[in-house]
Amino acid sequence: MHIIHDIIGSPKIASKKKSDNSAIIIITPLASGFGATLGNALRRVLLSSVPGSAVSGIKVDGVSHEYSTLSGVKESILDFCLNLKKVVIQKTAKDPEIISISKDKVGDVFASDIKKSSSIEILNPELKLTSITNKNSKVKADIKILKGVGYLSATDQQKMSTDSDNWIYLDVNFSPIVRVRYDVLAERVGDNTNLDRLELEIKTDGSITPEDSFRFASEILRTYFNYFQSDDIPFLDPDFISKPKPVELENDNQEEEEEKEPESYTPIETFVGLKLVSVRTANALVEKNDIGSIEQLIKYPLSKIETLPGIGPRGIKEIISALESRGLSLAEEE
Repeated sequence: MHIIHDIIGSPKIASKKKSDNSAIIIITPLASGFGATLGNALRRVLLSSVPGSAVSGIKVDGVSHEYSTLSGVKESILDFCLNLKKVVIQKTAKDPEIISISKDKVGDVFASDIKKSSSIEILNPELKLTSITNKNSKVKADIKILKGVGYLSATDQQKMSTDSDNWIYLDVNFSPIVRVRYDVLAERVGDNTNLDRLELEIKTDGSITPEDSFRFASEILRTYFNYFQSDDIPFLDPDFISKPKPVELENDNQEEEEEKEPESYTPIETFVGLKLVSVRTANALVEKNDIGSIEQLIKYPLSKIETLPGIGPRGIKEIISALESRGLSLAEEE
């Protein structure tokens, strides 16, 4: 931290609740200029990188596209899709899942009518999805639920899909963060009057608390800065990054020598955000064993992982399962 904290003390953090899903995180005192620096960085990470779950597609009996209607149903299929996008979902399992809804009684259809597995919780069951106006009509649909980070378009889902059935794919914003704003106020500690007070207002959809989302965003920033300050990461020639040099061969028998690309870096905390490993296991890897990325982790064989401090049988199972979810595995035994 800034050298001035030797004089004014470490920053204090407080949480002021505005509602169940909204809070103001207060950080003070900070060195001059650091209110905007931290506020902007945290805001951008909160809006882009906190994982969540959402409806990504539906398949309705007797419907081939979103511009259709169902006889005896008040809302169009498009309106039904838009209402489904408002369903707030908390999902513990990492894999895609298909749930369903089926109702044939006259009256309103709510999110609470969705039949789901034990790994899914609907946080706004009172949400109205559509209405049935004819006793001979019904609403029956399969609903696809995904867990992820950022944004996924309907077009990209269609390109990746191998299912030939009449799925209607939706644009998905996985982020559970509804709104983030920050203010930088003047703060004073003793004779030091040129200090900052950061007030960061976070509103979520209820699937994560403002406090947990704040700590998750902070952890993502920490992993990047830890990576940047590592002595093992060399400063490369800019030409190597922007324009790799082609391989030149002296003769036909000379072997091709490929330029070595910098290793990618995916923080271990990515697994925590997707609930693939526990915070305890992640801390053991990062803090106790200096394994900060997934790329570092897969270089270790199982026999080596078993000897790491803080990693027990449960942690080993979490690590293996998390790697398998990304199509990866530990290194082979020598």
